[in-house]
Amino acid sequence: MKELSLHILDIAQNSVNAKAKTISITIDEQPDKNLLTIGFEDDGCGMDASTLARLNNPFFTTGNKKTGLGIPLLQQHAEAAGGELRVASQPGKGTQVLASFEYHHIDRQPMGDIVGTWIGLIRSYPHINWIYIHTKGANRFVLDLSEVREQLDGLPVNHPEVIQFLKSMMEENLNEL
Repeated sequence: MKELSLHILDIAQNSVNAKAKTISITIDEQPDKNLLTIGFEDDGCGMDASTLARLNNPFFTTGNKKTGLGIPLLQQHAEAAGGELRVASQPGKGTQVLASFEYHHIDRQPMGDIVGTWIGLIRSYPHINWIYIHTKGANRFVLDLSEVREQLDGLPVNHPEVIQFLKSMMEENLNEL
């Protein structure tokens, strides 16, 4: 994975597979503090201590794939950029993942297409309550699909007109950060 947006897609897919109903993705850019964090929180099925202990093994997976490269690769990329990866989970209570990076580190991957990733998740999994929080310095953008749904009067969030509106809104707000 050459971009952080692809890691976001992978971890979000893990949350979907864990039957999460709400998935929160937080990006916090603090260039003045040389810190970038990407956090995930879901209310999925969670993991027990035994499963958590094996997450860093690329040949372990709880899914249908033969390998579980997502978490080990994210950890490797975080550590290569002077950061770390932390995962906490409890069965029946969900999972939290926090990846940190030195913001200005030469080996930190670029963010990639965050808007495209986010819109792809909404299109693919419209039944999930997606929450996106992006902070850069003192500026903050929040998009909570439960609030969007309240305004749609029954129109699905993956309707083409809604998707175009969300895409434009995200692009505009992220450019202002």
